[in-house]
Order: sequence, then structure tokens, then C-alpha cells
Amino acid sequence: MMFASLDSLDFSDQGVVIDWLYEYNTQLINDVDMHKEALIEKFEAHGYNPKKNDAIEAMLGKTLKDKKRFGGVIVGYMLMNSRLFLENDFIKNTIDDWKKM
Repeated sequence: MMFASLDSLDFSDQGVVIDWLYEYNTQLINDVDMHKEALIEKFEAHGYNPKKNDAIEAMLGKTLKDKKRFGGVIVGYMLMNSRLFLENDFIKNTIDDWKKM
């Protein structure tokens, strides 16, 4: 299971973190994550705060100019919204845009 690989995740590489979390969320069944609290705690221990992820600033465009902050918004969104983003290509397209920065 993918959750077991979380301990070896290189949190110093935001691209690896985003790719891992995206893949993790694609494997959830019926949007049920038995590890959600532990997952959020692990990410918070590495500086990600999904509850305060600059989403408002992102909507205003301020965060969109800073790759690290924008990456944090993407991670926070995926942590809090699980598979909801898979219903369309919005988050995938956002990740692609982020990678081009």
C-alpha cells in the first residue's frame, strides 16, 4: 500500500511530494481514506498546513507567482479534498502549470 511509503518520502522535493500525494489520492476507493489523520499529521510535521494553505491568496493571484507557496496550496487542497479533484482535470492541470513555473 502506498501509505507505507510515506516514511521514505523526500519532503525536501516539493515536486516529489505533489506527485506522491496525487497518486495516493487516485488510489482511494469511494473517497475513503483510513489514514487521513495520520497523513495530515505527517505533512504538518514537514511544514504543510492544509487548513491554512494560502488558498485565498492563490485566488487573488499573489501565491501563483511563488512556486513554493503555490505548491503548498496544491498539497493543502489535495490533503483536505481527497478524490474530489479527480472528478475533472482541474488539479491535474494546476499541477502541470505549477511544474512549468
